[in-house]
Amino acid sequence: MVESVPICEFLDEKVPEPPLLPKDPIKKAEVRAFCEMINAGIQPLINLKVRQKVEQLGHDPAEWNKLFLEQGFEGFNA
Repeated sequence: MVESVPICEFLDEKVPEPPLLPKDPIKKAEVRAFCEMINAGIQPLINLKVRQKVEQLGHDPAEWNKLFLEQGFEGFNA
């Protein structure tokens, strides 16, 4: 396993105490939704290949990261 969410879910099932995910199905779905917001909406935009391309296009990767992290976490906090 190489992806963080499946690893966490595996650990939660293999070693149930202390739990990593809430037992309540609604709350568990909310945690998974937050994870997906990060996995699909924030992380891909700040990975190394994207940072390198941004730099090749003449932009500052640090500013790019800051912009998308802030936007992503604004949505996360809403």
